Amino acid sequence: MLAAGWCGRLLTVALAWWVVVLPVVNGEPLTVTRLLWAVLIGSFLWMGASDAIRVGRARRVFERTTVGSVCRPVAAVGVGTSVDLVPPVPEGTELVAVDTDGQPVGVLDQEALSRVPEPFRRGTLVGAVVQHQPAGWVVTARPEDPVTNLVVTMQTLRTPVLVVRAPDGALLGLVRARDV
Repeated sequence: MLAAGWCGRLLTVALAWWVVVLPVVNGEPLTVTRLLWAVLIGSFLWMGASDAIRVGRARRVFERTTVGSVCRPVAAVGVGTSVDLVPPVPEGTELVAVDTDGQPVGVLDQEALSRVPEPFRRGTLVGAVVQHQPAGWVVTARPEDPVTNLVVTMQTLRTPVLVVRAPDGALLGLVRARDV
């Protein structure tokens, strides 16, 4: 992407040279139409090339950032568990709701759990306060893998959070877009 972006910028400069500078040097009159077309086409080329450079730089950073460095620890809680039975978790640990098969279905917000009134905590199930996530939000990765695939998945699903599962099936953690 970086090479393509810089080649695009060079192409833009070459276009400006060929369409504007070279005719003037050869004594041809510079028309407004020729100048406007050169500016219009050149600006599109320059913007596209600049975007390619920006994406290339971001990917370089993503490739150096590992999944393990942005993963938050998680604790799994069944969706059928009563809110009053949700165990306290250490600071920084995220709660993930899992279905009866152990598949993550959403994230539990500690604040939402605390807002359940005391008289209703025993009868309210975790499934009632979970923030459900879209299909595909559970990604398999190793801690040493780059975060690039996670970022692409977040963009594709338009979700700010993913659960990372190790290749052996264990939950590694939760990754939030703001941490990446």
